[in-house]
Amino acid sequence: MDFSEKTPEETLLRAFRPLAPALNRTGVTLLLPFALPCDDPEAPMHCIQLLRRSMIPQLKVRLDLHLAALPPVAPRDLAGTLLQEVRSVFLRWNADAGEFPRKEQLAPWLAALERNSFRGSWLAAPRSTDPFRIRTEALRFAELLHELKQPSAQ
Repeated sequence: MDFSEKTPEETLLRAFRPLAPALNRTGVTLLLPFALPCDDPEAPMHCIQLLRRSMIPQLKVRLDLHLAALPPVAPRDLAGTLLQEVRSVFLRWNADAGEFPRKEQLAPWLAALERNSFRGSWLAAPRSTDPFRIRTEALRFAELLHELKQPSAQ
């Protein structure tokens, strides 16, 4: 979702507000995709402002992390208080280019989200033109998650 001036906040609010009663009644949470890194360093703040102005408790964020493009900064420095609104994390990498998440990349995000009592889902999205590669990537990712669960990993 683009939170720059190209997408007026009022238009988004008008689209979301009619959904509020149904979200409240059903307990469904609507996740807005937000990609990091992003070109505008103010974008996380604009997203937070949109969520606050909506006054819809079931409106939260799916954080899309483009791992190869993430700068070497702390998650809090990159995302700010947006981390408090994250309910799902979508990890992206280009498997064909040899990219793969590293413990050193994920551990700070796990810790930052844990500090915000994150209990949502982590989704893996390796990009590949080889349909058989997904099995290999899934096994590698499962191993990485197992390593990250170990107390000494963080």
